Amino acid sequence: MSILFRNRVHRFANKVYETAHSIIVEGLFVPKRRNILIVLENEEGKFLQAAHNLVTDAGDQFYAEKAAGQTPTNNFANLYLSTVPWDTGHPAKNSTTDNLASVITGSEKAPTTGYPTTNDTDADNTGAGVDVVTWAYSYAKADFSDPDVEAGAIAVANVTSWGTATGTDPVMTAFNISPAFGKTTNDTLKFFVNHTFNGA
Repeated sequence: MSILFRNRVHRFANKVYETAHSIIVEGLFVPKRRNILIVLENEEGKFLQAAHNLVTDAGDQFYAEKAAGQTPTNNFANLYLSTVPWDTGHPAKNSTTDNLASVITGSEKAPTTGYPTTNDTDADNTGAGVDVVTWAYSYAKADFSDPDVEAGAIAVANVTSWGTATGTDPVMTAFNISPAFGKTTNDTLKFFVNHTFNGA
């Protein structure tokens, strides 16, 4: 018989627990260092939501080129959010902008200053680690408002080919968010995208 030891993370207003290898939010288990962490904050406090994270083939190539000191084929940087989930069968290793129908106006965001980084020191990022690359994105109250944020991706800056069958662009990482969440003009929002390097 195995026992799951979990600790409550008290800095969040909702029930968030962590174990040695996972984060548990509203019954959803996500790997501790391979995840998307969403921190919504308003006058009621901070609320954490988590999602699973998938690095695409183009994302694998990006990280390999960066590790070799080469100029990446795709200069991935900006986060995009959507009100619709990815197409059936996606996100997947071969996902592109063609597989996400649209993005929320005002949701394109460049990384927070100092990111990407390893061993992230932001206390809200419970998925940080010495072998974890963290991308962080910070939205102000006025950046956008939408009641139904369901998906997202990191791609190059100024992408406009979402949901088009021609002229598609690669994405580095892709994710669905379930359950969806809403952001109002009373909320700030932080996204942490964590990628662990295992050397396998």
